[in-house]
Amino acid sequence: MLTAGLCFAMVNSLAQYVSFKMQLPSTTVAFIQYFIALLAMIPWLRTMGIRQALRTEHLGMHCLRVFFSVIGIQLWLWALAYPVPIWQGIALLMTSPLFATIGSGIFLKDSLALRAGLPPSQALSVP
Repeated sequence: MLTAGLCFAMVNSLAQYVSFKMQLPSTTVAFIQYFIALLAMIPWLRTMGIRQALRTEHLGMHCLRVFFSVIGIQLWLWALAYPVPIWQGIALLMTSPLFATIGSGIFLKDSLALRAGLPPSQALSVP
């Protein structure tokens, strides 16, 4: 967990540096990040098989998720390209689990609990 947090901070700091100081467009930074991620995933894709790894019964929903993910990453890198303090951006980014939880209650009608470990009978329902 500590290593992942360190890598997250390094990647975001580097993205801000190359976008802001070196004037590299945020779309190029996003492309480089996705390319490096693809290179890291190639061994897993080869052992599992590309067809097996990408098999799905909900192609439309996966495409929609990828679309929103690409938009989110692009907006994040665009924000880092401007002189916004990185601590502010990361503080806002860390609120995403809160909004995901609230959104799952509103849009997916999930039952939400005030604290972990509550039995389903004591969970909150969002109307």
